[in-house]
Amino acid sequence: MPRIYSRICEQCSDAYKGRGQRFCSNHCRVTWTNLHRNVAKRLDVRLKISQARRGRPTTLGRRLPESQRRHISESLKGRKIPLETIKKRVESWKRNVSSNGLSPKQTAHLEYLWREFRGERSPMWKGGTTPLRTKESRTLQYRLFTRRILERDNFACQNCGSPKKLQVHHVKSYAEYPDLRFDVSNCVTLCFPCHNETKRCPRPNRVDEFGKEEDVIVSSI
Repeated sequence: MPRIYSRICEQCSDAYKGRGQRFCSNHCRVTWTNLHRNVAKRLDVRLKISQARRGRPTTLGRRLPESQRRHISESLKGRKIPLETIKKRVESWKRNVSSNGLSPKQTAHLEYLWREFRGERSPMWKGGTTPLRTKESRTLQYRLFTRRILERDNFACQNCGSPKKLQVHHVKSYAEYPDLRFDVSNCVTLCFPCHNETKRCPRPNRVDEFGKEEDVIVSSI
């Protein structure tokens, strides 16, 4: 007779009763092994592997032979995951995820990548060719400014009243009037179709069309 244990799983911290000495299931055992004993899962090792493979061809997009695909399909047909296993995976996921939907380890990894692979250190660096408009639109100052305009206009297009796909339109050109880029009275909320209509008009008409006092809501905020 196999010995039955009543213990706490070292991976998911659930109480269990079964033959496992340390883990409640094979899933927890494999997960724990990958996290603690698999060298390839360590961040420093993954960084070394990434640097060693940089510039080499990858297997991404490689199409498996038809015979191999058929074999995998046949082996997975009729496979059923026990309901208890599904419940345990969901509960484990709920305990480990943070407010952004990622586990603490995933969050730490993303912070590491953000810190170590920015600018010239990024493998996608192309010599600083990002347009100035794109750079500025990503800043916190610009995002807060656009949020301020949307709140002022009650999150509605000031041309047709639509609440969908809203954008901030600069009455006087963003490129030609840099001093007015963050001027509240120079901006108005438009939906995507209405914003496109302003781009199709000649430059003088663009300014005049939405530059009238009755068309632009100016707030003191």
